[in-house]
Amino acid sequence: MIDPAMLRAGRLDKKFYLSPPDFEARKAMFEMYLKNRPLDFGMDYDQLSKFTENYVSADIEFLVNEASRLALKTKARISMKILEEIIKNTKPSVPLQELKKYEIIKAKMDGENIEQKNERTRIGFNTNRNNN
Repeated sequence: MIDPAMLRAGRLDKKFYLSPPDFEARKAMFEMYLKNRPLDFGMDYDQLSKFTENYVSADIEFLVNEASRLALKTKARISMKILEEIIKNTKPSVPLQELKKYEIIKAKMDGENIEQKNERTRIGFNTNRNNN
């Protein structure tokens, strides 16, 4: 969380927005993090990448570490089944709603005119004038 006052001109010289990794980047991360680990046959990196949309790189590293711990505990190799179970039980560290906020901040920093739309209407106010 960054105080909006910190985003004013002259406060931070450079601002960077790193979006969550795309499909190919997530796939490469799984390949990199699993490279020197004891793996079972049948690793499907495309499937792992598909299962982890909106996960950041730290999340993917955590998933691999957790899978390693579980495999070690059960004296097995890291398998797709273990990874799928870990992914199923681990949510992304940055919620989707928070990612959308970051995208709005990025758009503002890039000078884009973004109108924030409230997904809920306020109680007592009819925003659709055609429905009486």
